[in-house]
Amino acid sequence: MTQGASGRLNVELDVADQANGSWVCSFAGEVEQAGPGEARYEGEGGPLVIRLDGAALNIPTPFCDASTSGGFGSAQGHYFQVNAE
Repeated sequence: MTQGASGRLNVELDVADQANGSWVCSFAGEVEQAGPGEARYEGEGGPLVIRLDGAALNIPTPFCDASTSGGFGSAQGHYFQVNAE
């Protein structure tokens, strides 16, 4: 996630099955900040809700935008920051 010029957040996510490494879901787009620590996207496959949960990001409900991923799985879960600068 990065801050966009319009005040929205740019989100890019790729999800893989941890058991076998197969690609599950991918999404790239802009989301709106819905409040402190929360962002939302309303669109195909949505809504996508992203919440800050301590040091992790949480996607609390199933989401995968079929227009960008083929709809093979869900991005639901907890995520930790990698490659921090």
